[in-house]
Amino acid sequence: MLSNTEIIKLSYMLNKDIKTLNLSRTQIPEQISYYLENIAGLECITPKQHQEFIQRILDQAKVYSP
Repeated sequence: MLSNTEIIKLSYMLNKDIKTLNLSRTQIPEQISYYLENIAGLECITPKQHQEFIQRILDQAKVYSP
């Protein structure tokens, strides 16, 4: 589904958006969901897989949501 390289790129985007958009901790998972919605092939993932991708990106970005 998503390679480690893609996870790293998404985590960089997330860190940039956190600073640029001044995202709150509750907005961070929503921003990641926005990224995932715009990646072809991920429209059929399960809710569990979706949550796992969010967590992987958060872990890579070293950001922790509430």
